[in-house]
Amino acid sequence: MKKSEMAVAIAKDVLKWIPKYKDIGHSRYMQGDITCLKDKEDSQAQKHTKEIVKNCGVCALGACFVSYINVFNKLKISDIIDDCGGYFEGDPLTIDLEREGLIKDKLLKAFSQTQLDLIEAAFERDDLTIDWQDSTSSSMEEAIEFGERYNDSRERLRAIMKNIIKNNGKFVPNAKKTKKLAISQ
Repeated sequence: MKKSEMAVAIAKDVLKWIPKYKDIGHSRYMQGDITCLKDKEDSQAQKHTKEIVKNCGVCALGACFVSYINVFNKLKISDIIDDCGGYFEGDPLTIDLEREGLIKDKLLKAFSQTQLDLIEAAFERDDLTIDWQDSTSSSMEEAIEFGERYNDSRERLRAIMKNIIKNNGKFVPNAKKTKKLAISQ
């Protein structure tokens, strides 16, 4: 499967899960209570997508990562736990994944580094968290402007994913070419 086809498949899957996520925000990539997955570390993460979505909060790249898991079934629960240094012990058991590591490694199979930076800038409506050596400042500004058209994080994520689908696997934030996308499911 080509990168662009993978990106479209991920974006379509993200759209399916948007209404079901516990939280879609911009504080962490993927964080939440996974007590329900205790003792299931050896099972395929894809089997537990519903529980992950129900119990975790995500940003745009976190949502893409969960959809990567769901669509391509390449990870075990233990892979996710190991990437964040294990469980944060306590009641409940929580995970907290960052961009560097598993999320970036898997998403680079479907998106370029520049695309990941633009998606993140649009969702966060900021470029402070991005190492955007491959992105021009004008493209980052366009991504931020794209994101600023959507106050609600679920609407913003939906618009980004629809843009990726419409543009055959690429996020094209150019404000002159992209109108506010309809947010209905």
